[in-house]
Amino acid sequence: MRSHSMLRENSARTEGWSQFSVMAFASLWIVLLCNRAFWTRLIDGRDLTRLDDVLFVVGIGLTLAMILNVVLGVLAVGRLRRPVLIFFVVLAATTSAFVDRYGVGIDRTMVQNVFETDPAEAAELVDGPFLAWVLVVGVLPSLWLARVRVRVREGSALRTVMWRSGFVVVNLIGAVLLFAIFSAEYASVIRNDRGLRYQFNPLNAVYSTFRYVQPKQTTPSTVHVGLDASRPEVRRGLTSPSIFVLVVGETARVTDFSLEGHERRTNPQLEAADVLSFDNVTSCGTSTAVSLPCMFSDLGQRSYSEEAFRGRENLLDVLARAGLDVVWLDNNSGCKKLCDRVESQNLAKETDPRFCRDGECFDEILVDRLRTRLSDLKRDTVFVLHQKGSHGPAYWRRYPPEFEFFRPVCQTINLDDCSADSLHNAYDNTILYTDHVLARIIETLKESPNVGASSMLYVSDHGESLGEAGIYLHGAPRSIAPEVQFQIPMIFWASSSFLKDQRLSMECLQAQASRTLSHDNLFHSVLGALDVRTFAYKTDLDLFAPCREASPVEAAL
Repeated sequence: MRSHSMLRENSARTEGWSQFSVMAFASLWIVLLCNRAFWTRLIDGRDLTRLDDVLFVVGIGLTLAMILNVVLGVLAVGRLRRPVLIFFVVLAATTSAFVDRYGVGIDRTMVQNVFETDPAEAAELVDGPFLAWVLVVGVLPSLWLARVRVRVREGSALRTVMWRSGFVVVNLIGAVLLFAIFSAEYASVIRNDRGLRYQFNPLNAVYSTFRYVQPKQTTPSTVHVGLDASRPEVRRGLTSPSIFVLVVGETARVTDFSLEGHERRTNPQLEAADVLSFDNVTSCGTSTAVSLPCMFSDLGQRSYSEEAFRGRENLLDVLARAGLDVVWLDNNSGCKKLCDRVESQNLAKETDPRFCRDGECFDEILVDRLRTRLSDLKRDTVFVLHQKGSHGPAYWRRYPPEFEFFRPVCQTINLDDCSADSLHNAYDNTILYTDHVLARIIETLKESPNVGASSMLYVSDHGESLGEAGIYLHGAPRSIAPEVQFQIPMIFWASSSFLKDQRLSMECLQAQASRTLSHDNLFHSVLGALDVRTFAYKTDLDLFAPCREASPVEAAL
């Protein structure tokens, strides 16, 4: 009996896979099956009939597999072995489903988007093919990893550690040698295609998540901005409140605005509304998580970072300190803490049947709430309207059916399954609807009897890729992003009383329409447009300043 027991025990120790072969299997599975976009991008332009190119591609694959072996050899220890291997395989399958489909990279900003986006927006990225891919490439091999018999190596704990250390060291040396052999080619790839590293799964997600969750100061000290902010006393004697509406667009790229030469008439109402469109404007970032706080900050793109902005006051605080009422109306995923110290209302989950269906609301709900608020104003007021705009990938859900003017329309989140025409049709319909919403805002300001001087400034947070070079959506690192992800529209309208009040010449502004502008100008331009006096204001960044006549002596004071 005892001999049979010992026989079974010895059999269990000698049969099955070694733990290192299981790790190697997981690494090769990830490298070969979970990185289609990476391999497509790497191979593009190479001649695989040439031995040098073949050896380089094989060398890259072996190097990456060995790097994964090193990571797994360090982390997949003891009882953590199976959970760690399963985690890496499922993570690689999940990120590849996203990266391969949309051609994007996973950097820190993309991880921030994942953690901070609206759940409904995140859910739009998941469909049947996405889940099927994760099931086949992630879950099924994980079931094998959970059940595979692994040989138990006899010996002391020290012997086990030595074997594992040897596995790690051998792979590390192998990766270093391969890197040395192909160093010139590796350096060329890294230098010429900086975005490639963000497409290797799952190390891109692991590294970027680590950067995102690094310890932050939980209670940052407040950095005050514009403590001296004030407005001229003469403004307080005006009978009707002045209104400034700042519309923060979402995912609108300037190339699809007919105001800026797009061949389709996506802006028919604005073309008839006497607006000024600026045609050379760039965004601070390529995602809402970066651009939204950056555009309201006094820091500017070069100085902006999440760490620098944390705890820092923004444009809304300066406006409120100067005596203006400030109201944030949101139909998106929130204000990223910008509106924490002013009045705000989130409309994205409203159930008003006139504007809302299927768990989200169209942007006309912002116009409706603006109209309601205009009837009961006491002081000069700034309204910030944060749009749902053209946020993808479900573009066809961003507008009411009557605005489906361009057809046929892509109606799947698997964008590479759509023809280029149907995808652009769906996107251009969102711009057509934004045109309608902005025209309705102007109309509302004109018609409200309780409004004095009024104006509207529209600027998008970032642009969008629609399949150019195989890239979809947005969020690429600003330094390597395609231009369509950061070239944005900016549109200005003002009543005649506002222009007179601000001593502005529309003819002069029209001559400035091609001036190089960016999100850096927003903070200072809004302060200038509203007569806010503060040392935080910079005249050279106020887009209105070159067209503002010198102030006469105010005899009434």
